[in-house]
Amino acid sequence: MSIFVNNSQRFLALIFLLIFLSYIFVQVNNKPRLLILHSYHSSSWWVKRVNQGIEGVIDSEFYSVRYYYMDSKRQLNNSFKQRIGNQARGWINKWKPQVVIAVDDNAQKYVAQYFVNDPDMSIVYAGLNGELSDYGYQKATNVTGILERRPLNVVFNSIHDIYFEHENPESNSIKNILFLSDHSTTGDLNIQRMAKYALQQKTFTVTTRQACSFIDWQTIIQEAQINVDLIIVNGYNALLSKHSDSNYELCENGGSTVAAHEIVNWTLDNSLKVPIVGFSSTFVDDGGMLGFSASPDEQGRVAAKMAVSIMDGESALSIPFKRSQQFSFYMREDVFRRHSVVRIPVVYQSLARVSSNYYD
Repeated sequence: MSIFVNNSQRFLALIFLLIFLSYIFVQVNNKPRLLILHSYHSSSWWVKRVNQGIEGVIDSEFYSVRYYYMDSKRQLNNSFKQRIGNQARGWINKWKPQVVIAVDDNAQKYVAQYFVNDPDMSIVYAGLNGELSDYGYQKATNVTGILERRPLNVVFNSIHDIYFEHENPESNSIKNILFLSDHSTTGDLNIQRMAKYALQQKTFTVTTRQACSFIDWQTIIQEAQINVDLIIVNGYNALLSKHSDSNYELCENGGSTVAAHEIVNWTLDNSLKVPIVGFSSTFVDDGGMLGFSASPDEQGRVAAKMAVSIMDGESALSIPFKRSQQFSFYMREDVFRRHSVVRIPVVYQSLARVSSNYYD
C-alpha cells in the first residue's frame, strides 16, 4: 500500500512540475521580445554606457531581452562585416524579436536596414551618425530612433574656453583646426559632417584628414605641429600596423591593427605644442586627456523608451525620431597634470565628475 502511495505522490509531483514548466515556457514565450544589436564588442566603454541607459528603462520581468554584439570595430575586414551581418539577420529571422534596438551605424548598414517595412518587427536606431536616407529609414513605416549629433558650436566654444580664453593670451583664438580620423564607417561619416560644418565657419578653418595606417597617422600628427592650433581626433581603432600610403583599398581589406592605447600615448607624446581633444568618450578611456562625446546614456535611454512604447502597442511610425540633446565631457587628471599651461575651468571638471567621466 505504501509503495502505491509513494508512486502516486511521485506521479502527481511529476505532473505538477510539468504543468509548472509549461506555464513558465508559455509566459516566457509570450513576453514581447527585444533584441539589443550592437555594432561593437561588449567590452567597449561606449557600449557599456549605452547598455546602462537601456537597462535603466527595460524591466526584464516584462520583456524577453537578448544582446547581440557584432564586434565590427576590432574586425575591419569587409568580408567579416558582411558575414557577421548575415549571421545576425539569420538569428533575427529565427528568434523573431518584436523590436530591435540597433546601435551605431554598422548595425544599420549590415543588419537593420534589411528589415525596413517588415510588418512583424520594428527598428529603433541609436548612435546613428549617418543620415536616415543612408539606410532607407526616411520613408520606413517601422523605424524610429535617436540620431547621434554633437552640438558642434557648443563643443568648439567649450574647447576655446579651456585652451585659448584664459591661459594662452598670446594665442587666444582658434584659427586652424585639424580633424583626424581613421577609415571606418563612423570615421567616414564624421569626416563628412565636419567638412560640411567647416564650410559654415568664418572665424576658423577646419582641415579634415584620414589615415589608413599608424605610420600615416604619425606623419599627419607631426606635420600638424607646424601650422595647426588644435587637433581633434575621432576614430583610430582601424589604423593598420603596416604602411598603406593612404591606400583606401588596403584600408577596406583590413589587416592587423595597432592597440588603441599605443596610438593615444604616442599621439600625446608627440603633440606637445598643439592641444589634442577627443571627439569621442573612448579617447579619454584609452588614455587621452580631454574628450567630448554625445551622451551614450541618453542614446540608450531614449531608444529603450521608444522600444517600450512599441512593445506596449504603439507603432514606430507614430513615434517621431529625436536628435541627441546632451553631450558629455571627459577628462583624465594624470594626463592633465603633464600640461601645466592648461587650466580647465571648474565648471567642466564638475561636469566630468558628476557624470562619472572624471578619470583620476
